Amino acid sequence: MRNMKRTSTKASICVAFALLYLSLTVLNVQSYPPFLNKAKQLGLPAKDCSYCHVNASGGEPYGERAKWLIEEKKKRGASAVDVAWLKEYKEPGTASSSSQPASTPAGQRTGAGQQGGGDEEFMRLGREWADAFVKRDKATLERILADDFMSTGPTGVVADKSRYVAGVGSTDVAIEAINVEDGKVRMYGDTAVVTGRYTMKGKAGGQDIGGPHSYTAVYVKRQGRWQPVAFHSSRIAQ
Repeated sequence: MRNMKRTSTKASICVAFALLYLSLTVLNVQSYPPFLNKAKQLGLPAKDCSYCHVNASGGEPYGERAKWLIEEKKKRGASAVDVAWLKEYKEPGTASSSSQPASTPAGQRTGAGQQGGGDEEFMRLGREWADAFVKRDKATLERILADDFMSTGPTGVVADKSRYVAGVGSTDVAIEAINVEDGKVRMYGDTAVVTGRYTMKGKAGGQDIGGPHSYTAVYVKRQGRWQPVAFHSSRIAQ
């Protein structure tokens, strides 16, 4: 009888420890900062919350990266901060591409014009544009694109702003991802011509339309804000 009681007691203790371990494990997974997890998935060197915050546990006070993300959220008119934006973050004291000579590699400004924003601004706008297209975010596209925007697709189809935005919601088109690579920017006063490449993954009408594409985007500065007025893309033969 005593042996049975001892066995029962040991079993109860083991069960209690097992439940405690399980609850702590679940709690740890649930409390793991989602931003930190995404940062690691993106390949950012974030070991803990001190990557963006002063303290490793997060919260206020904010570090430089967190402050930059908050400002980006305002600039983009986004409803929430996206840690993926940190891919475009420049460490304080890092020279920007706008300080480079007129003849520069892809992703840096070329041409005689000196007005307008830095190249990072056009790359940011391009990636925000692509993200909105993938997410079928019509509100963001309406904000980014100029009212007189015109697009010419790889098949030669021409669309104005209303038709372009409406096409984002089409069930015939399923875009999984668009990766915008660095481009070349040429400035002409309040006009900027951006040329570059992007890689797309998706289907239209059941046909694969993925792969590398080249593009030309024309931006015009109006009321202090850059907006695309024309876009043309072509699929690169492989």
